[in-house]
Amino acid sequence: MRILIADCSVVYTGRGDTKMNRAVRSVIVKSDGAVSVHNDVGNKPLNYMGKGNVFSESIVDNELVWQFENNKENLTINLHHVISDSHHALDLNDEGLIRDGTESHLQEWLAENPSALGEGFTFVAREVQTGNGPVDLLMMDSEGNHVAVEVKRVAMLGAVGQIMRYMSALEETEQYGPIKGMIAALDIRPKTLTLAGKRGVQCVTVVEAWKNRNVETIAEISV
Repeated sequence: MRILIADCSVVYTGRGDTKMNRAVRSVIVKSDGAVSVHNDVGNKPLNYMGKGNVFSESIVDNELVWQFENNKENLTINLHHVISDSHHALDLNDEGLIRDGTESHLQEWLAENPSALGEGFTFVAREVQTGNGPVDLLMMDSEGNHVAVEVKRVAMLGAVGQIMRYMSALEETEQYGPIKGMIAALDIRPKTLTLAGKRGVQCVTVVEAWKNRNVETIAEISV
């Protein structure tokens, strides 16, 4: 990776023509040809081009000019004054972002800790096919009723319709008897709670402490 700090102006042509007047900015050039121009605000680049660019360098009016070309795109950076120019070798085998606490992780954890959904709950199956898509979890409550559970990080209104469709499809099979519905999420929006209550769908808010594997106070149950 090459990181340049410079007083520069930038002209882009391609998806739409843009320009940036002189200012001190950072320019990041990656080994795959990607380039991005940043100021000191926020995390998004002011301008960028993806990998595979053809790089060229020239001197125009005694100033260094960088050009990046790719198909019909062109990014021209006029370097009026270079403050620093450094090269860094990064690990090309970096596996990148590893997400913790995804819906899949939460689903897996709830399957192993069914009591987090309610006293006396037992696990039946994961990813049960319904004909309307797979329901995340199938549980059994303390009274012997099957409960279809939709797991979300953030439960929006659509989760209610989703679990209702799964319940209907499972009941049509006549394999499980009457089916109850539940939404389990880290964040259940107020309108979702209201609609779920009207539809008879139970909601369980699983607190962030689930990652600590503490089942004692892991769930706050709303009906």
